[in-house]
Amino acid sequence: ERWYTPGVTKPLHVPHYPWQGSLMAGAAVKVVRESLYDRSAAAAAVDGGVIYHPYELEKLRFSFAFRNVGTKLKFIREEEGLPAELAAGAAWDGRLSGDKRVLPSVEAVVPYYGPPHGRLGAEYSAPAGASLRWAGRLGFTTLQALELKGLAGLTAGAGLESRRWGLDFAFQPMDQLVKSFRLSLRVKL
Repeated sequence: ERWYTPGVTKPLHVPHYPWQGSLMAGAAVKVVRESLYDRSAAAAAVDGGVIYHPYELEKLRFSFAFRNVGTKLKFIREEEGLPAELAAGAAWDGRLSGDKRVLPSVEAVVPYYGPPHGRLGAEYSAPAGASLRWAGRLGFTTLQALELKGLAGLTAGAGLESRRWGLDFAFQPMDQLVKSFRLSLRVKL
């Protein structure tokens, strides 16, 4: 292979082809349980997605995900589908001094029912011992902010993670009467 530009061994000094990178895929199975007064319903669902990391932009990540695809909740006689959605996003992996990290992100969401909307988020994480990390998270979604006013649309959370497991807690005020709390445990196989 020969190039005829003096001093240039490869075009644009690019060590690999454009859009070359790594691709990660994952999926999660979950059980959703909702209660309304003395009635309750349960459904099974799957979430999944991919993360693309272009080699040209070391700190940038792109994502595509689907959420809440599964069975329907059934209260007495009526069935109701879970809020299924498709999402595409981007995040910037900002490494700070030591082993600290800031991760801002943006996401566009297209739900099966309802209008498209956007989400913004940020995570700060740091070591919490020899093999543990803790993280604090803040988020904002335009959907609840436009419909419910007040603090609706804001989310906050915290987590603790090791190499094999993770524990997360999240809080989301929906309006003056409803607040959503989530607790999740992840295990890496």
